Amino acid sequence: MPFGNGSKIKVLHYYWSSTENDNNNAWKQNFNNGNQNNNNKNNTNNVRAVRAFQTFLLKRRHFCRLFYATILWQKNIQYR
Repeated sequence: MPFGNGSKIKVLHYYWSSTENDNNNAWKQNFNNGNQNNNNKNNTNNVRAVRAFQTFLLKRRHFCRLFYATILWQKNIQYR
């Protein structure tokens, strides 16, 4: 994932979601293949700070194009 200066951060496999499955488990996201599953909160996964943005919709097709491009951008990134 590029920073403004052109450097990149490494994308690791699993990151915690802020969504709980139950009192003992929370959801995790695999950034390499897109899989999601729940995991015991005692296990170790990575975290990533995410900024919340206000969503607004000018035209439905514009929103869909932006959303689709964002998903493809994250899924196709590979770092070694």
